[in-house]
Formats: sequence, C-alpha cells, structure tokens
Amino acid sequence: RGKCSGRSGDGGVNLGVEHWLVRGAIAATVREPTDLCYYIGHCDRSGLRCTDGHLDVVDVDEWGADVFFLNACGSYEQGVSMVEAGSVAGAVTLRPVLDNQAERVGTAFVQLVTGGFAIERALRIASRRAIMNTDYAVVGDGAYGLGGPNDADRVLARVRPADGCFQVRVEHGAAHTTATHCQPRHGEGTCLSGSERRASMSREELRGFLQGLDAPVLYENRYYQAADLRKALSTDDPEI
Repeated sequence: RGKCSGRSGDGGVNLGVEHWLVRGAIAATVREPTDLCYYIGHCDRSGLRCTDGHLDVVDVDEWGADVFFLNACGSYEQGVSMVEAGSVAGAVTLRPVLDNQAERVGTAFVQLVTGGFAIERALRIASRRAIMNTDYAVVGDGAYGLGGPNDADRVLARVRPADGCFQVRVEHGAAHTTATHCQPRHGEGTCLSGSERRASMSREELRGFLQGLDAPVLYENRYYQAADLRKALSTDDPEI
C-alpha cells in the first residue's frame, strides 16, 4: 500500500515510491506537486487504508497530483474528492477488483499516460486487461494528458488472425481531438487524427510493421506493447 509519484522531465520520468505509509505520511506526500500519483492498496467508505487507520481524501486540504490512479476496490468516491481537491483527472474503480487484474490494468495505464495518451483513452485501452473492464471509470477531465507526445499523435493498432494472415486496423490519434493531419504508420499519404487505416498482413509483414513501433497493440483484445507482440510472433506462443 503506498503511493508512486513522478514529475516528467526531458525524455523520461522521475519516479518516487513510498511503502506502508501511516495516515500523516500519506497526507504529507500527496500534497506534493506531481504529474501522476498511483495509489496501490485498499479503499472503503472510510477512505484509503493506511497502516494506522484510514485517510479520507476530504481531510486533505490540497491534492498535488495532476493525474491519479486509485488502484483500490471501490475508489470512485475518493477519486471524486481528489478532483474536488485540485487534481485534473484520474482513474478509479466502481467495485471490488481482483489483485492480478488490477496490477495488469494499472501497469498498462501508467505506460499509456506517460506515453502521451489522454486519461480516458488510456484507461479504455488499459482496462482491456481485465475480465470486467466496466469496473473502471474516469473522473474529471478525461481528455487531459500529461506533457510530452500529444494524444492526437498516438497510434493504437488492433490485430486479429484471419484466414492464414492478420487483419490490422491502425487508429491514428483520438476521434475527440482537433482534426490534424498525421503520417500514417501504414499506407501512403496523410490521414486525419481519429481515422483508421486497414491492411491484411502475413506474419513477417506484421513483424516488420511492429518493428520500431512505439505504441500499444490489441491482439484479439489482449493488450501488448508493439515490441512484446513482435517478440511473441517470433516464438511458439500458443496464444499467437
């Protein structure tokens, strides 16, 4: 149980980790200005569970994180209080969640948000790693993103096997962003943010497409980073 926070710098993230904090230590830590606060632990109607009781967010006069993820069971009410206390947006849970699924969703969410995806889009993609992706929600401004690459520039690829090859759909940017032209990852010319390009690829063509691609990929709705899927395509992974 604790809090991870970071202030993004040039080309990287400064990360701080705290474990097993008491109420006063958590309250002091969360007042510090951070880009992202990721709480991993337990939560109930009394607030965030600490080693010496509970901390209710309404008792913290100011919350320093721009973006947060309360990766704890039923954290919606605490998340709303965090937005009211000064955060821009965050991810919360609506009901109890399984620990292993929470870990997978949280890891993907942090990768996506620090990679330039807006909060709502990042959670929508990351929650594909849970059996019940309706367990997660965004509070605050879901279109907000951290500094760095803009959501309009981010690529999401969807891949599924079909008839001995792979059907690939590439989503360039998000539909809600201001329309801008971008260079597609596949095909010629330019395309508008929020648009899709589709292609049918062999295994080797797909591996070539994924090489050097810094983007998430949904392979039959399973979340991968492009480099991880490319590696799996080179092995005898029974899921590929």
